[in-house]
Amino acid sequence: MEDNEKRQLQDKIDDYKKAIRTLEESKDEINYQDKIIENIFSDMFLQFKHDAEFCKSISKLQQSVWEAKTFKDSKFSEIESDLKSNLKKTRERAGKRGVVKVWD
Repeated sequence: MEDNEKRQLQDKIDDYKKAIRTLEESKDEINYQDKIIENIFSDMFLQFKHDAEFCKSISKLQQSVWEAKTFKDSKFSEIESDLKSNLKKTRERAGKRGVVKVWD
């Protein structure tokens, strides 16, 4: 039974590591896409600067996108913090049981 518990703890640690890595890769990809969106807005403002009404609409849309990005970034931070905290706790539990070194 102890071997099964050790294996489960190690599996949990591996899962947390994978989740953190996936989250980081996702953040990188989304940040890249955010840059593309910023470039699109800049291009639209340049191309349609003579149309004040259209630029006003674009500005409102840009504000909405910025608010969504801010919300997304805060959620990503919360999730990342939770994952890292859970990984640390699981490593400490595993270290006490001799499964892994606490800071491997």
